Amino acid sequence: MNGPEGKKFQETLKIGENRFLRAEAFAHMGHWQFSPGDEVLFSSDEMNRIYGFDPESHVMTLQNGVDACHPDDLERVQSAFAAAMESGKTFDYEHRILRPDGEVRSIHAITECEFNEDGQVTSMFGVIQDITERKVAEEALRGSEEKLRAIIENSPNGITLKSENGKFLLANNTFANWNGLDVEDIVGKSIRDLYPAHDAAEIEKLDTQTINDNKTIIREWDREFLNGDTRSEIVHKIPVTIGVDEQQLVLTITIDISELKEVEAQLRQSQRMEAVGQLTGGVAHDFNNLLAVVIGHAELLERKVSDDEGGLHSADAIKKAVKRGSSLTGRLLSFSRKQPLSPIAADVSKLVYSLEDMLQRTLGETIAVNVVNTPDLWPVLIDPHQLEDALLNLAINARDAMPKGGNLTIEAANTTLDESHAQQHEEVAPGDYVKIALTDTGSGISSDELAKVFEPFFTTKEFGKGSGLGLSMVYGFIKQSNGHIAIYSEVDHGTTIKLYLPRSRQGVVKEARTGEKKVHARGSEHILVVEDDEMVREIPVDILREQGYGVVETGDGNEAIKLLEGGASFDLLFTDVILPGGMNGTDIAREAVRIQPHIKVIYTTGYAENAVVHNGKQVAGVTLVRKPYRRDELLQTVRETLDG
Repeated sequence: MNGPEGKKFQETLKIGENRFLRAEAFAHMGHWQFSPGDEVLFSSDEMNRIYGFDPESHVMTLQNGVDACHPDDLERVQSAFAAAMESGKTFDYEHRILRPDGEVRSIHAITECEFNEDGQVTSMFGVIQDITERKVAEEALRGSEEKLRAIIENSPNGITLKSENGKFLLANNTFANWNGLDVEDIVGKSIRDLYPAHDAAEIEKLDTQTINDNKTIIREWDREFLNGDTRSEIVHKIPVTIGVDEQQLVLTITIDISELKEVEAQLRQSQRMEAVGQLTGGVAHDFNNLLAVVIGHAELLERKVSDDEGGLHSADAIKKAVKRGSSLTGRLLSFSRKQPLSPIAADVSKLVYSLEDMLQRTLGETIAVNVVNTPDLWPVLIDPHQLEDALLNLAINARDAMPKGGNLTIEAANTTLDESHAQQHEEVAPGDYVKIALTDTGSGISSDELAKVFEPFFTTKEFGKGSGLGLSMVYGFIKQSNGHIAIYSEVDHGTTIKLYLPRSRQGVVKEARTGEKKVHARGSEHILVVEDDEMVREIPVDILREQGYGVVETGDGNEAIKLLEGGASFDLLFTDVILPGGMNGTDIAREAVRIQPHIKVIYTTGYAENAVVHNGKQVAGVTLVRKPYRRDELLQTVRETLDG
């Protein structure tokens, strides 16, 4: 075609070709054509760009296209191409290519062949599209989906996705495990298939409200599952819109707070016990002061009526009553963790085993006591006398729970409490412990009573047959010793109480024998007595003066300092620890030693929460007389201190 018409046709053809090439570039799609008789194949500009070939310096052949295939994909591509050739179908395949510059690209290749009557290929035409960006996006999406799936499947929270009609579209393993089902048993089911009717109705109402209001709803409740389990939960209902049709779904994230609730209950109980402990500790302190007055006057009365049998009987009755009262305040102080302790590294196995005969005699013939002797127990830092009292209290409680007889087993073992155990129990530190377990075959304790057994004055015994301080004393003593106590019981199936005593890294200390000492109680030394309660103060003053000591008394710390600075020399300071006016007994003692370096010091207290007792343990090197003290105890301590 010549002339203007031919020229116009060529121009139109050129425009169409340019448009086609631009379309290929926009679509990242190239094409090629090959005939078996040709040495080279035709390739479009976009195909050359995709393969990274320079058409001016690089001749494109069919073999070049094969060689550009990524080595890891080559075998699969050749196999798929051969199958297409054999079947006469179009080759349609996605694979990777390796460009000359080393860059890897992903392509979508489509090849169609024409065959002659003999089935031989006469021509080949192919289209190549660069799909690298799509593949990268797909891989990123696949990675995000895997991460999201891992988060959902490994979440400790229950996660579900429900349709607007209440059908489960998704559920994770945690939620399935709570319901005692597999995930496959949940997907496709409705709320009413899983929950009791009253719960299902409430949840359906919340789901509907979540969708209608299009906002997150948070609720806290206790829910019973079909398998009988009950859990405390915080539930988040979140509205979700998905798809072009804006399908309304409800995403539910459920947090199991059952353990948190238990810890909160333990904390509230601990705080309550602490408050009661503060009250009982204060009462015991004041009561000890009163007992000190009573025992002091009873002993004075006893000496004044030495020829009066009736008077002596009355004085003795008063002293016995004081002893019982002192035992009561001791239990109160033990519960409130304010009982002065004298802990040593002790051998629990030896201590428990030595109690067997005494317990058998105490509990009677109808109770069989079995002490399991465990070798190689760790030493524990404990006041052995208080531990003996605690075990005796627990044994007596066990006896009272077995009025018709039974068995009491006491065994000890080394044990380690890990971090997870400590987190589930208030005031428990992880570490090594020696566990002492006392198990009886008695009547057991109901769950309601079990929550109160450590409270002071709580008792299940008949009126007049128990003070309600036995278990509270043990509780306070174990806590004060940095230990842990646990109780397990079931009505008609007995009770087990476990004491966890912290391991000591020190070697076992042998207790010194404390036999009766004959002390020459009289003396002529000068003693300064400091006690703010006048009735309490006159007891040691009278006792010491009666034995020949020179006594100066005061009820005020500042006055005591003035006396020490006034020129009079004192051999001994006998001072209460807790004093009004901002100056306690240790403050006075510190000043006394500064003013008169030779002076000796004895403290007196009925309370462990003070400067001479640290964390319930008497400070080493401190001489302490605990209220209420007896006359002989005071005189012996004074004499030993002065002579020491």
